[in-house]
Amino acid sequence: METEHNIQLEAVEERVLERSRVLRRELGLADLVLAQLMYMMIPEYFGTAAKAGPSHVVLWLLAIAAFFVPLALVVSHLNRLIPLEGGLYEWARVAFNVRVGFFVAGISGSMWSCTWPWSGS
Repeated sequence: METEHNIQLEAVEERVLERSRVLRRELGLADLVLAQLMYMMIPEYFGTAAKAGPSHVVLWLLAIAAFFVPLALVVSHLNRLIPLEGGLYEWARVAFNVRVGFFVAGISGSMWSCTWPWSGS
């Protein structure tokens, strides 16, 4: 059964797909996995990890199981459900409205702009 929301979603998706056809895919799965590993393993934490000894490996594995695996599953599901360029912003905008999309993009942007200066990258 087609609802008004599904019809709107399909129309938005079609417009974005038309614009996206001319773009090349630059990042593959290996690129994204390596980027996530780099985000996790910031060089300034190596000293702390060395001081903690081998026990820190358990904490890393716990963090991967508790945060990164569920995050990957949710992003994979959303990407299959709403395959639009723009990630979090587009998913929130299509699912809710433009204001929520703007709020999500603002929170995401402020998180990254506050994290980068402290990461030493």
